[in-house]
Amino acid sequence: MDNLLAQINKSAIKFLAPLAPVTTYKIIVREAVKLVDADYGSILLEQDGELKRVYASIKMAYTTQNRKRGNTYRSFAEKKVIVAPIGELGPLHPELSKYGVKWTIFIPLSYQNKSIGVLTINTRKEEKLDKKQFTALKLYGTLASLAIINTKALDETNKALETRDLFISLASHELKTPLTSINRYIQLLQKKAKTIDTIPINIIDNLARETNRLTSLVRE
Repeated sequence: MDNLLAQINKSAIKFLAPLAPVTTYKIIVREAVKLVDADYGSILLEQDGELKRVYASIKMAYTTQNRKRGNTYRSFAEKKVIVAPIGELGPLHPELSKYGVKWTIFIPLSYQNKSIGVLTINTRKEEKLDKKQFTALKLYGTLASLAIINTKALDETNKALETRDLFISLASHELKTPLTSINRYIQLLQKKAKTIDTIPINIIDNLARETNRLTSLVRE
């Protein structure tokens, strides 16, 4: 068990770092497959009330349909690790039989007692998981969930920053044209004020100073 926990800790270090969502999913699946010496895996996340596959280590997994009463949704709802033999899955998922899968492991992904998805692992080997492995995989699911939440938050923050930068860029571009026109008119007034005593030069100078300050802000 200690060796398995050490492996989980080593794996978690790889995917808990700030990464892009797809990169995080890829590492989570790869490390989970290595933990139980399986063959491939995938991640499904809850979106609009349904579990949608966001990453799979082989293309075939994307063609697998998940039933609302199946093990994927059951693991999601009950927040527990489920191991299903091919005898149970074969009639419903013949593609698994063709690929030689013997067992599918469903690992719940949850954060602060709220389910966010399911990590599935498929293996061609005959042996079943023991109790220690069950416990370890539940822990792995918790760490993977934390990584997914963090990477989604980071992704949303980056998108918000990109939107902000785009807005600032567009706003500054739109402000530059009228500011250029205003500056030209101020320069014209300053020239006129030198020859016409009735034009208040101090007001024009104040206007020029504030316009220059606004121009500097736009450039920044």
